[in-house]
Amino acid sequence: MRPQRPSRSRASACRLSLAAWKYDARDLVTDEVLTIDSAIEIQLDSHVARVYRIALQKSCIKTTPTGMVFNTPSGLCMTASTDFVIFEKCSVSQSQVWHVTATGDASKLTLGSLSDASVCLAAGDGVSLANCLGGTGITRDHYSSGHFRSLSGSCLVQSKNKASIEECD
Repeated sequence: MRPQRPSRSRASACRLSLAAWKYDARDLVTDEVLTIDSAIEIQLDSHVARVYRIALQKSCIKTTPTGMVFNTPSGLCMTASTDFVIFEKCSVSQSQVWHVTATGDASKLTLGSLSDASVCLAAGDGVSLANCLGGTGITRDHYSSGHFRSLSGSCLVQSKNKASIEECD
């Protein structure tokens, strides 16, 4: 068995939804502090994860949380396509990173892809992408179980390699 080589990752400040300033990022495991200028670059051994807390400038009053949505059993990531949503191998592409926006109620969320900030998840006969301003079935509740439930009470699930709406288990 060949030894695993460390993997390098680089995320630009823009990708992290940060303005072009300097930030401190504290590794919550090692307590090491990295400075983010235009990007954060890290090197990790195989099967290692790191979580960083980024200290924002005082002038940053609004941030948009971002993250990836993945199906634990399949290991595939939710990916924005042209007009619909699929699940495919995780690549950390812009189409696999989602911005989360609260709608006023702490548990009500909209999810939109970083690849096109104007569209969000929409529910109809399946799962599609629609203009974030308006549309039906866009708001979702998120539960600690990991489910995203639409206003109709159905859940976002993976069906084959496409996202679909089904009755929650």
